[in-house]
Amino acid sequence: MDRLQHEEVQGKVNAEMHFKELQKAKKTLESFSKENKELQAQVTQLMAELDERMLPRAQGDGVEAAKFVDSRTSQLSIPEDFESKEEMVAFLTSAVSQAEGEREELGRQLTEKKRQCRELLQQIASLKKEQQLQLTSTGGSDADSVPGEVHEALKSAMEKLQLRFTDLMREKVALKERVEELEHHCIQLSGETDTIGEYIALYQSQRAILKQRHREKEDYINRLAQDKEDMKMKLLELHELVMRLVGERNDWYTKYVMATQTGEPQPGHEREAGVQADGPFEPNTSKVADLREVSLVDGPEPDAVVSQSHPLHSDPQGPLPAPRDPTAQQILRLLREIQNPQNRVGPLSETPCIPFFYRVDENDEVKLLVV
Repeated sequence: MDRLQHEEVQGKVNAEMHFKELQKAKKTLESFSKENKELQAQVTQLMAELDERMLPRAQGDGVEAAKFVDSRTSQLSIPEDFESKEEMVAFLTSAVSQAEGEREELGRQLTEKKRQCRELLQQIASLKKEQQLQLTSTGGSDADSVPGEVHEALKSAMEKLQLRFTDLMREKVALKERVEELEHHCIQLSGETDTIGEYIALYQSQRAILKQRHREKEDYINRLAQDKEDMKMKLLELHELVMRLVGERNDWYTKYVMATQTGEPQPGHEREAGVQADGPFEPNTSKVADLREVSLVDGPEPDAVVSQSHPLHSDPQGPLPAPRDPTAQQILRLLREIQNPQNRVGPLSETPCIPFFYRVDENDEVKLLVV
């Protein structure tokens, strides 16, 4: 989970870096646009100066117009979809490099055109001087005439300047479109960055909820384990008490049989003999009386339960109250604790009672069955 969170944070940092690079590229393109505007203004100014300084001449001297190099730049196509942000950054870097190359090329062309304009101005100045000399020599007869070669050269130069100016305007429009596309990409990247931040916040909240549920589950498992251990201890204690009760019952029954056979019941054992009148727990018996049911209802007292389970048959006029057997009282107390736990919280506390039956098997052992 920590590694995934680290990768998400690293991805967010990379997205911010790409966004900064796009902002930098946007600023660079804006500077290129400003420089193109300045170059266009300079070209316009040169054309105006050239128009102002062009004067007719009387005789041609074979001067030909300078040839301009048409360096039309290819339009840069921006793909609509990128496979990754690294590819977008690489594409923008190459576009910026290409724009810088175009700027340098335009600077060189502008320098060349300035040089050509200076040469044309020099030629125009020389032609003007020659024209003035001719006017002084001929008396101004041909002052309004221009040689055909000079006129054609100047016309060709003007056409080339107009073509170059048109190309510069087209490049300006293309650069403006590229700037708009880059702005659109920047807006998309900003939206993706916000979405990533929302996903990270949602992931953190869900992770906190899962941690809370995991802690609650561990606490619940610990409580169940503690309840299980407590139940095991109480069942072991109950098993020991039941075995003790069975042993005491068998002892009292043996004493009662011996007293009956001798015909001299011992004083103090008459009530116990009445309790043991039903006989000992014999193995493999089919009598219903051998299967004793211990009620877990809180209504009757332990003495009443003992008196109901073991009626006294020694007195024909009516049953005597049962003795207070400490082992039976401990069993009932333990059953109450199992039935009504006070220190446990959980599903085990929802059970109102636990039915309990016991029977002595062939090996004089009692097996507990919890229903």
